[in-house]
Amino acid sequence: MAHNKEARKYELMIIFKADKTDDLIAKEAEAVKKIISDANGDIFHEDVWGRRDLKYKIKKEEVGYYVVLNFSLEPSKLKEIQDALRINLGVLRYLVLITPDSYVPTKITEEDLDFTRKPKEDKKKEASKKEEVKEIKKEKKISKKKVVKEPVEEKPEVVEEEKKEEVVEEVKEEVEKEKAEKKPAKKEEKDSKKKLSDLDEKLKAIIDDTDLDISL
Repeated sequence: MAHNKEARKYELMIIFKADKTDDLIAKEAEAVKKIISDANGDIFHEDVWGRRDLKYKIKKEEVGYYVVLNFSLEPSKLKEIQDALRINLGVLRYLVLITPDSYVPTKITEEDLDFTRKPKEDKKKEASKKEEVKEIKKEKKISKKKVVKEPVEEKPEVVEEEKKEEVVEEVKEEVEKEKAEKKPAKKEEKDSKKKLSDLDEKLKAIIDDTDLDISL
């Protein structure tokens, strides 16, 4: 089929019932391969995964037998393959994918089929995260060592005493100002009293003077 330009590449995964022996299931797989060959298909890669636990039951079955086939085929002939798989009682499920011409299939290892194991990339990421956490912890330790607590400035009592003295001085100055403002007023009062007393004496002298007639 390499000379046929109309042919396309496909990947077919088949899950057979696992209620038979491996030899009988292998014969069923050979029968599917013959159907592809009879449709002028070219099988260029085969990968048998064997018995695997199903994530959920398919047609009441909990275990399936996996076979993957890569082949080239004219698109018009693909329906024949699908119809044959659909009526095959030994097939639990199948899936056909169109693959690019550059796609190169490889055999799956037991490690790859262990779905409970984390992928290698995840392990690398996990390791890098651990390294990042270690670096962060180191930085925190270093920063703690470098930090020096600055002493809290306590204002000495002398400063408080000085403030008190300043307040007392201010109060004294205000009192002195008030006294200075009151002194002139007292002086004026004394002067007015003195003038009144002088006037009283003059009036008395006039009254006491017998030679002076003040009657009307």
